Amino acid sequence: QANLAAVQATGTAGFAGQLGALNLHYPDGRWNVKALAEQALQDRGLAIKFPLEVMTQVSAINSPAKVPAHASWAVDMRDKPWSSIDNPTSQDLDQLAYAEKLPNGDIRVHVAVTNVRSLVPKDSPLDKFMDVNTTSIYTADEIFPLMPEKLSCDLISLTPGQDRFANIIEFTVHADGTTSDENCTQGL
Repeated sequence: QANLAAVQATGTAGFAGQLGALNLHYPDGRWNVKALAEQALQDRGLAIKFPLEVMTQVSAINSPAKVPAHASWAVDMRDKPWSSIDNPTSQDLDQLAYAEKLPNGDIRVHVAVTNVRSLVPKDSPLDKFMDVNTTSIYTADEIFPLMPEKLSCDLISLTPGQDRFANIIEFTVHADGTTSDENCTQGL
């Protein structure tokens, strides 16, 4: 409340005046980037910590989702040369891709996206949390993740050597840049 009152008291001082009124500096005058980021998130109605009900839900999840045994529709693409844009040490792998040149010169693109819904039911506490924050937020001092690391860096991460359930999007790119043969499926 004191921060809100300070911002309101700045009146027409603009954004810079609002930041100054929040006292987001260290004693030596440097910006407290973490406090600045937290304030910006809160000002926009976003959470900076996971609520207790989210942590309770996640603590009850103990294994990665498996492709149902009866799922004849699931494709097995574990032998493909998947790659990630993430750095080599990242464990939070939510998307992988690979492309192959077809005999006619077209390029077939395959994108695997982690299947969050396999472990996070609709309208569950974490699902509702993700509806509000919508993405991980990266700042200079701190990362405000969309979901707890137990999921993002382990149970749903598309980590090499781990069988993970994924949504797979495929399409063909022609020499003129047009696309065709779009397909969505699920699998490993």
